[in-house]
Amino acid sequence: MAGRCGPRGTVAWLLLATLVIEVLKRGGERRGGGAGAVSGVRELEPFSLHRQHHSVDAHEGLRVVPARHERRSGASGLDGRVASDASETVPSADTPSPKEDAPRYGTEGDAKVKGTCTGEAHLELAGDVVVWGADHKVANAAACCERCRSKDGCNVWVFCGDAEGCGAKVGQCWLKRQTLYEGLPPGAMSRGDGTPWISGHLPRYSDPKDDPTGGVDVEMRKVDIALVESTPPARPRECGSPAVDGYSHVVPDCLVKSRTNVEFDRSEAARSEQVAWYEEHASYDGLAVAWGIGNIKLTAAACAAACRAHEPGPPHHGPFADLPCNAWVWCPVTETKGCFEPDAHTHGPGDCWLKFTETPENVEVNQRGANDAPGTVKDGAPYRKRHPNAPRLAHWTSGVMLPPGWTPSNGTYGPRATW
Repeated sequence: MAGRCGPRGTVAWLLLATLVIEVLKRGGERRGGGAGAVSGVRELEPFSLHRQHHSVDAHEGLRVVPARHERRSGASGLDGRVASDASETVPSADTPSPKEDAPRYGTEGDAKVKGTCTGEAHLELAGDVVVWGADHKVANAAACCERCRSKDGCNVWVFCGDAEGCGAKVGQCWLKRQTLYEGLPPGAMSRGDGTPWISGHLPRYSDPKDDPTGGVDVEMRKVDIALVESTPPARPRECGSPAVDGYSHVVPDCLVKSRTNVEFDRSEAARSEQVAWYEEHASYDGLAVAWGIGNIKLTAAACAAACRAHEPGPPHHGPFADLPCNAWVWCPVTETKGCFEPDAHTHGPGDCWLKFTETPENVEVNQRGANDAPGTVKDGAPYRKRHPNAPRLAHWTSGVMLPPGWTPSNGTYGPRATW
């Protein structure tokens, strides 16, 4: 028999064996694929909610939105979908959290705020602290979200689950509150690979009609940037330019004793008569008496009205809390990607900074227009050469608050213009 099985017989047996193996393999794929599986198509693995460097359970039970810098278009698979090794849909960062029976505005009926917790990795959201995270640790981001959901006044949560990046802060769950408006992203302290936090917000939005400053009439006049002298003449800057060395030399006591602060009339009647002088495509310098990130206003007039209504002292805190507001800087809500500033912060649409400057009638300018004036040049390098990400025109709208009869000059470029 063996002698009758020559080369042709050997080939035939090999072909038959190959066919049997292929049939068995395809049958196994059908069984492994479950009902409805297509032969020869690999079933996609479930989408991993874990991000590189994060603790194993950091995202357990959490719906994670890729950080903005991780989203790409086309081939990357992160344009609202997951790449080829994932099967779960990833929503866009602008996709609102599921609301179902949630109220459109306010916190009434918070128990009905349902839906999957949605968080974004490498993001630290801002807000007034409701519960301090240093003494409030949880197992994962989903648990942090649930703590916020069950806490009155909380609509923003921040969790640190990156053991390597967080160090002693790992497990901290910060519960916060900021004014949220539907359609605008929450204010963020930082975003990107260097940020170890995971953050999210609940759909507990504010009604613009409830903003105590948004509906207040305020007289708005446009600054004449060709006017070199103010009326009355500008007062001296007794405490120097705050940005000259990155604000490290500023002495709050000097500012409290300054002529500008002493002469400021804090009465409600005097403040109600103030005139808001504004300039588009400009960023004015000053010391923050109310933090701007997350202090969202829908219009420049609302930001100016907030400056006029600002009362120094508690509940405001910080080294300049006892100073009044006489300058403001607003990021227009039309700047959907935020406003550029050469600092470490993330400035979102609607952010309204309330500031104090010694000479609001002769304000120091950080950015203006195309940032191509001689005052923005440093060591021969133009502003946009030093800051390639700077926009064609400054994003911000800024202004100062002055008594009736006063007229501001076009100001002067401050040290920050040459950063």
